[in-house]
Amino acid sequence: MLIPHSERRTYNLQLSVFTLLFLGSLLIIVLFAFLVLSTHFTATNERMASVNQSLTASEFALEAVGDEVIALQDTMQEFRVLLDQLQRMLISENVIASAALRDGGDGDLASFVSHPTVLSDDVPGVTALRQLSAALDASMSPLTELNDTVAAQRALLVDVPTLWPVRGGRGYVTFQYGPQRHPFTGAFYIHRGIDIGMHRGAEVVATANGTVRRVAYERYNLGNVIEIEHKYGFVTRYGHLGRVLVEAGQTVQRGQLIGLMGSTGRSTGPHVHYEVSIGGQLRNPEEFLTISGMAGGLSR
Repeated sequence: MLIPHSERRTYNLQLSVFTLLFLGSLLIIVLFAFLVLSTHFTATNERMASVNQSLTASEFALEAVGDEVIALQDTMQEFRVLLDQLQRMLISENVIASAALRDGGDGDLASFVSHPTVLSDDVPGVTALRQLSAALDASMSPLTELNDTVAAQRALLVDVPTLWPVRGGRGYVTFQYGPQRHPFTGAFYIHRGIDIGMHRGAEVVATANGTVRRVAYERYNLGNVIEIEHKYGFVTRYGHLGRVLVEAGQTVQRGQLIGLMGSTGRSTGPHVHYEVSIGGQLRNPEEFLTISGMAGGLSR
């Protein structure tokens, strides 16, 4: 019964026991649901905060990985450039790689290639990338030294008469250096160089960088002859040429065309007489031709 303080009418409300039990149960259920939802909402907020922290840490880790990858790519580019230069020089000059490249060892190129760094299972991977970058940096030092060594060898080869005198490695030795029987007199004499036979007009090239010191015609000896002075006291001579394409005082490069093969002077057929001397002392040209492996016809 609801009795107001004023003179208004009194309200009577009758509820059964069942209704009271129902309303009480409903109130309890609502309170329980509110408590469950509140607890779940709080836990969800905590998880979201944790996820946000993880995402923030992952973003920083990814930025660090990106920086490491960029640095690694730069190092790899330098590595590829050096390796490409080294490969071209090894192919062009047939230089054998050093034992450091062949046998391997701590920190060298062979060790790095044979035992590549494997990325670890950590999520950012920064440590593994740093290890890979360090291994690659360690490989750069011996590769750079090897590249410098090969470059120095190549620079030496272009100034030493090691190139086959007939372009393309063609022709073959018809007369060896040293004691031989003279083709005209039949007497034994010292042949001062080697004779390389080929057809008339075959291209004769300078076997090393140098300066043409003499161009002449020797009627009773080498016919049209060219003498080239090189570094380290080397002098080369090319005789019996059908045509001379350089002149005295001219600078020539290794492999440059200097004349055409012929049979001028005292000659039994088209060939080039090739001599090498050091400090005025004659040497067997084949000793130097085999250095670069260009003398494909030496064994013919």
